[in-house]
Amino acid sequence: IMKRIEEGFVPKRMDAVKSYLNLGDLEFSRYTNISKRTLARRKSARLTSTESDRVYRLAKLAALSSELFEGERMASNNWLKSPNKGLGGETPLEYAETNPGYDEVVQLIGQLEHGVF
Repeated sequence: IMKRIEEGFVPKRMDAVKSYLNLGDLEFSRYTNISKRTLARRKSARLTSTESDRVYRLAKLAALSSELFEGERMASNNWLKSPNKGLGGETPLEYAETNPGYDEVVQLIGQLEHGVF
């Protein structure tokens, strides 16, 4: 995956993550910290490695959350978009906008999988 990130994701990969999480352009822009104008330009060109890394983080959170909810996509997406007490009232997607926040959300998912609240 590191090689693919370094090469830059193709637009189709970005669209797949956006679609899976049922995010609009504004939300996707916010959670990846990629401007809407840049996202529009990337519809026909590879993402940079930094942009690909941000998209990968979203995809990874979607996968981990899906595992937590045993493949129930709707429940997983609802959890990712709902305020969480363990994250100071922010949604997991909001909290994961930074690398340290992402790490905490991944840790929270791990705790929940093991029954630690």
